Amino acid sequence: MNYCEEALIQFIHYIKSQTHIEFDGDICIYTLPFKDPFSDNIEVAISNPKDRLFKISDMKQCISFLFHSGINIERDNRYMKRFYSIISEYGFEFKEGEISKVIDAGEIGSSFLEAIQLIFELYGIGIMPEIPIDEISFQNIVSKYLEDNQYDFSRNEKIKGKTYEHTINFVLRNGKSCSLVEVLSAKSSSDATQKAKLVAFKFFDITELGNGYKKVALVDDYSPVFKKKAFDILHEYSDSVITWSDRDVLLSVHGR
Repeated sequence: MNYCEEALIQFIHYIKSQTHIEFDGDICIYTLPFKDPFSDNIEVAISNPKDRLFKISDMKQCISFLFHSGINIERDNRYMKRFYSIISEYGFEFKEGEISKVIDAGEIGSSFLEAIQLIFELYGIGIMPEIPIDEISFQNIVSKYLEDNQYDFSRNEKIKGKTYEHTINFVLRNGKSCSLVEVLSAKSSSDATQKAKLVAFKFFDITELGNGYKKVALVDDYSPVFKKKAFDILHEYSDSVITWSDRDVLLSVHGR
């Protein structure tokens, strides 16, 4: 036996010695010596739901990790396609928050490895550089969110300011209350600052007429290009600055 084979044997032995197995009825829960981005050990469960058939599962840890990373797969089309593509690639399915696969006894070894690879790839969605999104696409995502939550709104409405007539991305109405919502998405920090200045001018110019609109800046924070300078500008001239990850705050700001 050469040193390469000896190293492999030691590696396999070490993995086995560091893996903890817990039993929960007919479910075997394997706590593996691999860490997720939060420094928690990943877990894989195997159960025997039918004769000679086994179910291998991530125990809902992937969807939990992504949720705590600020990603809601079911509500964000930018990540949904990649999420389901990875699951399909390994022959697993996603149901009620759990990623699983039913296999026969001869597939346990290979499927165990696939489950580990699948989990790491899905974790990658949560830590990968944010997927770029252009302004129009972000506006469409916001529009769908408003529709799904039954807001009364119009798009690209003209609102008169003291100096100019401005096109506002979204105008939300609630009885006599009216909120002007400008959405911001940028590709760089300088671009973010410039867009913040443009929105600030719109809001300032409209406010000069004293019309009582609520002014809301909705920022695409999936891309970390909006720095303190851009946020400071928005806070100075907006009634509310809301990040997309906290979009439900819009309900308390605007009401229905």
